[in-house]
Amino acid sequence: MKVIYFWTGAWYGGVEKLIINLFDYRSFSPDIEPIFVLCHKGMLSDALEKRGATVEIVSELQPNKPFAMVLLWFQLWKVIRKHHPSVWVSHEIDCHLAAWFVERITSVKSVMWIHSSGFLLRKPIYKKLVSRKPDRTICASNHVQKEVNELWPDLKTDCLYYPYAKPQFYTEGGILGRKEVTLLYIGRMVAYKGLADIIEALGKIRHLPFHFIAVGDSQKEVEKDYLNANKKRAETLGIADKVESVGYKAPEQVFDYLLSADVFVHPNKLPEPFGLVFIEALFARCPIVATNIGGAKEILGLQPLKMGDLVPPNDVDALADVLRKYIKDEAYRLQIAQNIKEGFVNICDPSVSMQKLSRILHTIKNKQN
Repeated sequence: MKVIYFWTGAWYGGVEKLIINLFDYRSFSPDIEPIFVLCHKGMLSDALEKRGATVEIVSELQPNKPFAMVLLWFQLWKVIRKHHPSVWVSHEIDCHLAAWFVERITSVKSVMWIHSSGFLLRKPIYKKLVSRKPDRTICASNHVQKEVNELWPDLKTDCLYYPYAKPQFYTEGGILGRKEVTLLYIGRMVAYKGLADIIEALGKIRHLPFHFIAVGDSQKEVEKDYLNANKKRAETLGIADKVESVGYKAPEQVFDYLLSADVFVHPNKLPEPFGLVFIEALFARCPIVATNIGGAKEILGLQPLKMGDLVPPNDVDALADVLRKYIKDEAYRLQIAQNIKEGFVNICDPSVSMQKLSRILHTIKNKQN
């Protein structure tokens, strides 16, 4: 069964990791032949082509330019005529809306895979979906599925965790070797992920022995401005010498940082749809401090033992108190790490996720028009 995965994004993050994993773990669903249709050449297309995947590059999605949309539809139609897929999977709502017209005129079954949350805040943007429903919707987590069901109760949905296993380059050693307690953040430099709250919380415990490292790229000007503002705030709070930003790192380098860290800190101000980085932290046996919303709450709640601490969103004082405990109480910190070593359950097991994906896609393929 040929399946097309369509993605319009130009940056590199969790969705891109998923798309690569859909190819890397294809042996768990050998009945599916994946074909990737992208709107941009770059890190993702290069990674897929290096692995030997079939990649088609089409025009950039520009919904406000009618001629550009007609050109994109024509290119998508040509892709369908070339590969004859059984199912078309669009990642995110805008991709689905862009491909919906071509899917309908070619009678290809459609799937919308949603990786974001906060739809209730953006409800007016997605009114078009009422008349352009997919045959089925895949949600990145139970949290996302709940939001989708509340906004579009008529959609048929499935929750599917990203397929993800311990990478081959994962080792047991770290690279930092610091005496201070190392606190780590990994992610894009966007406000909703809570980097500013980390800086404010660390300012309240500046006298304690810690070193904070932020790993992540600033992909847009607004993100660069946000990162610079947090650096200036660290200077104002007197913790500039305890705060370090190292920019983008390759996946194997990211794991080196996780293995060296004592605590992974990710206090989202808004719900994380899922958060593959939390799974990566648990693979590295790194205790998690996050907010009790979205993906972090769901992932930690599915673990049999305590593997971190959750605090209310936008509560800098609570975040400072928890970080103070991890820094001062070595026995507590080590117990949480031991809990992860003994009890971590990988809810992203590729064999489970890919086989579930196969069942979903076959159900859609066999659905009567």
